Amino acid sequence: MLRFARRLAAFSALVLLTGAGCVATPLPNPPTLDPPSADRILHVEEMVGTMLEPALEAPDGALEPGTTLFLANLESTDRPLLLPVDAGGALPRVQLFVRPGDELRLQARRDDERSAPIDAVVVAVDQPLGPSARPLAGCLTLEPALELLVDPTAPTTAELTIANACAAAVQITPRLRIGGGDFTLDATAPVDVAAGGEGTITVRYAPGTSLPEDILLLDVTGAGTERRPITLLAR
Repeated sequence: MLRFARRLAAFSALVLLTGAGCVATPLPNPPTLDPPSADRILHVEEMVGTMLEPALEAPDGALEPGTTLFLANLESTDRPLLLPVDAGGALPRVQLFVRPGDELRLQARRDDERSAPIDAVVVAVDQPLGPSARPLAGCLTLEPALELLVDPTAPTTAELTIANACAAAVQITPRLRIGGGDFTLDATAPVDVAAGGEGTITVRYAPGTSLPEDILLLDVTGAGTERRPITLLAR
């Protein structure tokens, strides 16, 4: 029942795509895997030579066995990591340059299956990841809210819709976490959305590079300050 509800919610959250001069229906590819349990992933330190270096690990049973953990540090432009989860559901210790306060995007993947992406914040050493702050979650909504999927075989244009039910206007500045790949933005100028109003951000996809995936970061100011990530994925 929970998995059916998650699939139904994913279908309702997919965006209408426009490509090659016609209107295409959303890809029928909703998340089917359970999302990672961020509170089971630990920020630890590992001795490398004579230095303690940051690392992440998760114990047995923390993650779904046989999956791969997609991990992107939203504070950097480094390529995301794909970390194998072992047969016991553990994530072996992996050295990774993270600092307290860094926000991570996480997703479980297995072949063509995936979970809904989640976001978590690195906290103190020997502590699990914490929840990301979304102070405007109750009044600022995005459609789609977490990820935008496109057909990998054809150029596509998609619109992200912003609905502002907050008491004051917001200004949203879009940027790609990495850039230079198959996804581009029509404009990177801030989008002003009045209280009670709506705005749009246009994303374009053109296959042809070695980077068919990125994360759209939306920096929000005005009624409050926060950042919303949207995974862009050709699949």
